[in-house]
Amino acid sequence: MCKKLTVAYGDYIGQRLVGWCVFNGKDYNFLSDKQVKARLTIGELVNGLKLDSEGNVTIDREFTRMLMGKSGLSFSPITNLDEDDNESVMNKYYALVKVTKDKTGNSYGFITNRCGYEEFTETQLKAMLAVMDMGGVRLDSKGKLVVYKGIEVEGDQRDASGATEG
Repeated sequence: MCKKLTVAYGDYIGQRLVGWCVFNGKDYNFLSDKQVKARLTIGELVNGLKLDSEGNVTIDREFTRMLMGKSGLSFSPITNLDEDDNESVMNKYYALVKVTKDKTGNSYGFITNRCGYEEFTETQLKAMLAVMDMGGVRLDSKGKLVVYKGIEVEGDQRDASGATEG
């Protein structure tokens, strides 16, 4: 089975990207673009990042549209959600890393750009998706949760919520 990482934020010195903060399922590490590229080239999954047609590391817009970058002590969006490039007022980013299914309902585990871990119920998650973009999950046109294909799902394999893998 291949290793899987999830990007939490891009690390900058001024305007220059120096690396990526990634979550490996247990803790956070920092990887350079070169290290991320090497992992992606050998088939490891880095949720939130991918290789473009020229072989450069780029943000996976299918996974996230609102990844944060950290310069000094402040966070700001690397990519803007708005088509007209308006600056986002949000400075917190969530990326889905785990879905736990059981008979009482699903629990959704997220990492944050502040190296935290938070869990939400389906109702809480849908409410949050109504006001902000989150990595690894989105709402479809019918209001059902669509989970990115690289997210770990464990527990009862029946899907009580209607969440599907995209």
